[in-house]
Amino acid sequence: MKDKERPQFSVIIPVRNRKEKLERCLESVLEQTIDDLEVIVVDSSSTDGTVQTIREFARRDPRVRYLNEQKAGIGSARNRGERSARGKIILMTDSDCEVPRRWVERMSAPVIDGSVPAVQGFKHALKRNYWSTNVEKEEHRFLWSFFERNGSSTIDTANFCISKNILKDIGYTKSTLKNLNDTELAARIMDKGYSIALLNVSVGHHNPMSMWTTSRKLISRGAYHSMLRKSYPLNPVFNRQTIRSFLSYMLGLVMEVTGRKSTFLYDLVSGMSWRFGLVCGAVRKTR
Repeated sequence: MKDKERPQFSVIIPVRNRKEKLERCLESVLEQTIDDLEVIVVDSSSTDGTVQTIREFARRDPRVRYLNEQKAGIGSARNRGERSARGKIILMTDSDCEVPRRWVERMSAPVIDGSVPAVQGFKHALKRNYWSTNVEKEEHRFLWSFFERNGSSTIDTANFCISKNILKDIGYTKSTLKNLNDTELAARIMDKGYSIALLNVSVGHHNPMSMWTTSRKLISRGAYHSMLRKSYPLNPVFNRQTIRSFLSYMLGLVMEVTGRKSTFLYDLVSGMSWRFGLVCGAVRKTR
């Protein structure tokens, strides 16, 4: 394919069984202020009509490309999309997200002008409740604090942009990882000496949280974090304080109770879940 026939941007969206949410996601991506893009939707054996939705969008808009990835896991789907991307700049989001109209334009600007090779944005809950609000606040606090400490961000591929050449140099998303594959990619980016800018651009996230989903998510993340830390012992992505003193943690909770802090239940569930995941990961091998 000649360069003039290649799109400037490739948007990668992995999906599995999210037919209704995917429709709004694709609509928001296709409504961008920039038209010179391809939208690569990588399906992992959906059974709910997701494939039919992708094909219908592809029929109506030639910028949409459908790929089928039979290997299980979001890491495999994202890896397939990255390798198939034809654009010079790659953007990533999730199938349960909605992006703002100037998303491609704003996220790619620092990469296009050569300021940085990669950009990380934020996400906010589209359906708000106690759990989704506190998860959002915690994620924002972590991204800002990590950036302030290290001058570079970690990655959440719900809202991420990177130069295709830089991604090829680093190596694509690790297909064998079913969780924290984006965080592992961030570690390799930093090991290669590249930086990730943090940009105040937010995408909406269609994933209302409950106590159960919050706990399950943090247990899984804690386990993978503990396993991956063995491979990146000195990298700041995994070398942050992971197992804080249990006594200190409990003392903090007591202070929250006496101060009637509204986030007590969230801090209790999230803190215990994360630490339980760390312990589980410590006795497992990285796949």
